[in-house]
Amino acid sequence: MKKIKISLMLGIVSMLGMSTSALATCLFNSSAVQQSVSFGAITVQRDLPLGAEMASRTIGKGTVIFAECDQGDRLTQTISVLPGNHAPTSSFQTYESGVKGVGIRVTSEGETVSSAGLTRSETILAENTPLYNQELTISLVKIGEITPGPLTLGGLVSVSLSDAAGGDLPAISYNLTSGVITQSSCEITGSSAIPVNMGEARDVDFSGKGSTLAPVNIQIPLQCDSGSNVNISFAATSSQGNGIIDLASGGAEGVGIQLKLHDTPVDFDKTLFVAQATEQGAFNIPLTAAYIQSGDTIKAGPASAVANFTVTYQ
Repeated sequence: MKKIKISLMLGIVSMLGMSTSALATCLFNSSAVQQSVSFGAITVQRDLPLGAEMASRTIGKGTVIFAECDQGDRLTQTISVLPGNHAPTSSFQTYESGVKGVGIRVTSEGETVSSAGLTRSETILAENTPLYNQELTISLVKIGEITPGPLTLGGLVSVSLSDAAGGDLPAISYNLTSGVITQSSCEITGSSAIPVNMGEARDVDFSGKGSTLAPVNIQIPLQCDSGSNVNISFAATSSQGNGIIDLASGGAEGVGIQLKLHDTPVDFDKTLFVAQATEQGAFNIPLTAAYIQSGDTIKAGPASAVANFTVTYQ
């Protein structure tokens, strides 16, 4: 009987020994590595569609996470968005940013970090092999009508480590350190009624129907934010099109005034793209007006015409 008891006890001891050797453990770093994420000032176009990405920052691999592990240990990284500052939204797999209409999307190597977190595990092939962070991309996404303002700063994403023995400690903390959302805009700084002096012309100055005289530059006093997309449209009486405004009745005949944008005759009652402002400040619309012979013969007289313009920005 004693031999049987001894044999059974040895068997149990042997089994316990095997079980204990399978539970490899890791020695974690005492504190999380701190990483900063900065967006600075982001200017958003007003016509940006919902779901469009406004800006992104990618933190590549290369940060060593100190976790000295035994060979064969199974180590898991869990990436989580901190819900205290950034609760999940219902739009485009994003989190609240602190700015109405702007969400934050977090992805790691092509996978979106959900509210449940994103986990990845790997087996340590050699003792004390350096462990690196997973690549992380933080994006700002339009999720609704935007009210400009600052992003919520502070803790954004955390990465924790766990091993087979149940150890679970923070490894990296990603902190948002700057970010302000603005929307592009323009304004007319002077009078919206802009007189254009076309000067005097003689019938002999023209060489036939369709001929034009020297153009006059038209200055529209605009101040625009950098990144603003500027558009313009014109409304005028035009019996011939091709950017030609009819002169007021009771004066000269056989002559019109042709408007050109970027040296191309304008299309009336149509929104025309001008350019994108590359820097904040005065913005010049390359607009000209010129006398053009519109009839076979010219009758002398006063020449005046009116065109209404509308400047829009996005």
